[in-house]
Amino acid sequence: MTTAVEILDARADGRLFRFGFAAFHASTPISGHVLRDWSRLAVGDFVVCTHPEVEIRLVRGRTGVSVALGDVFVGHGDRALDEVLARYAEVGDPALTDVLSGRFALLRVADGELSVLNDPLGTRSVCYRQTSPRIVGSHPALVAELAGDRLDRETTMYMGSDEYRARRTRYLPGDATRYRNIKMLVPNNVLDVRSGRTRRFALSQAPSGLLDTENYLEMLDDYFARYARYLDTGRSLVVGATGGSDSRALIAALRAHGVRPRLLTWPGLDDTEIEIVGQIVKHTGLDHVMVSSVSPAPGSDRLREIAALNTSFTRGRPTLPGIVAPHVDRQELFLRGYGGEVFRGSWNSQFVPLAGEGASFAVRQYLTWKVKSPSADHLDFTTRAFDGFFERGNVDPARPPYDIGDLHYLEHRMAMWASNVSNELDPVMSSHSFFNSRILFAASLRLPPAERRGVQLMQRITSRYDADLAAL
Repeated sequence: MTTAVEILDARADGRLFRFGFAAFHASTPISGHVLRDWSRLAVGDFVVCTHPEVEIRLVRGRTGVSVALGDVFVGHGDRALDEVLARYAEVGDPALTDVLSGRFALLRVADGELSVLNDPLGTRSVCYRQTSPRIVGSHPALVAELAGDRLDRETTMYMGSDEYRARRTRYLPGDATRYRNIKMLVPNNVLDVRSGRTRRFALSQAPSGLLDTENYLEMLDDYFARYARYLDTGRSLVVGATGGSDSRALIAALRAHGVRPRLLTWPGLDDTEIEIVGQIVKHTGLDHVMVSSVSPAPGSDRLREIAALNTSFTRGRPTLPGIVAPHVDRQELFLRGYGGEVFRGSWNSQFVPLAGEGASFAVRQYLTWKVKSPSADHLDFTTRAFDGFFERGNVDPARPPYDIGDLHYLEHRMAMWASNVSNELDPVMSSHSFFNSRILFAASLRLPPAERRGVQLMQRITSRYDADLAAL
């Protein structure tokens, strides 16, 4: 298996673990040389290392320090970003960060301790070692390199099973990684690095009272306007154009707020979707590239190896970066419609728990209908992974704080799979999940079910800005 050390020459163009970070106590022994060209910041007793392209925002409070890594902005409320970060540094209440969006990790150093949380969808993946040496970072393969960890044999066998290969969308169950001692941080939790313990700070109580849909849409108006202002930096933007309702809502919201991205469609759409994309392009007049090739560009073998490391060997040797690379610039920002299915309760409506189901519901969702009779070993591994996921996510699956389908989609599907998809594309260009707000996620849980579920909500959002686009 290729290791990070064997392709360190890829650092010359900054593609390996691009936009990544690692943090640890200053006394922690570190293996390898992967951090050699990275920025190094001492914060109290801790060291924060970042890829050269990571934006660092350090704000001091009276009793602590906040360090925001990546793309972060205030999506709600009247406070400036530095004010939010200073208040969090001082008080240490993670709920203060509910107003933030983007793709970021937020570190806090206070009283000799380091804590870490990430953006609402977990788009900036965060992982950590459960035992000494305590290291937290952006990519499991990065943390493994620093600690000298090897791939876990049981997990490797699991991924080689017929059941796993039957999955169309491949990602590991629970918060598992390819390394036994490294786990992914479950969103809505904050990690204490020294102890390795997590604490849930958001979406921890059942939604209270119905929310009028019009009030919800007004909250969206404000969020979209703030996102558009954040994006107004002259940076070239790319939006994934599909036939789906989330893609159209994203395009409509951006155009309504004066943002004109270019559109990109890659292979895999059926004829109906391709026809809809053509109508979107004609209606909006936006520049559009339809990627027809399903083969990586010549000379992209090294890119596939880097993408394999960036995804910590959970997605094979990805071909998508090599397919997309000829059509984009590495300084562009790709906006995905991820998070829209959280708004509209995709798995809330598609999957119905059976009587008495708890963690087994998550196992059943994960295995999908394609795996009807998993082997005892496969079922055992999957079950243990989700048991750990719920334990470290601080959720009783028999009595979840909100609908188990919604929870599974947001905190597992999005945080574990979608974040890895972003890591996969990073060598080519950065990406955001556009619908990424903890406040809006909580609000969507209070919408009348009949107005939330299905595609009606996203169509209503689209129609609010562009009725013709919604009607396609």
